[in-house]
Amino acid sequence: MSKINNINNAQSIHAQRIADLSKKEKPEIGTFEIKELKNTASEALGRSQVSAKVDNLENNIIYMMKNPEAVKQANAFFDNIYENLKSKNVEDAYEKATQYENAFAEEFLNK
Repeated sequence: MSKINNINNAQSIHAQRIADLSKKEKPEIGTFEIKELKNTASEALGRSQVSAKVDNLENNIIYMMKNPEAVKQANAFFDNIYENLKSKNVEDAYEKATQYENAFAEEFLNK
């Protein structure tokens, strides 16, 4: 019987805590207005991260047609790195292999 009383006491304590949490006043969220977006720090940061260089599918196809050997080398490099990372159970192996391939292409193929 004492176990039942303990359960009832625990339930009443839990209900009391929920009631206390709901009584607390929620702080009001202040509103502010950004009048000019050109001068905000986040807008300047956004501009610095945007590249003026256009990278689209058509440019990639043209490059691949002009440089098939470079594309084969980059693909072989990617395949090797990806299999290596995957065999070591590296988290995000595909993404990391892509980054390695991009570095490989910039260092060795675009010169």
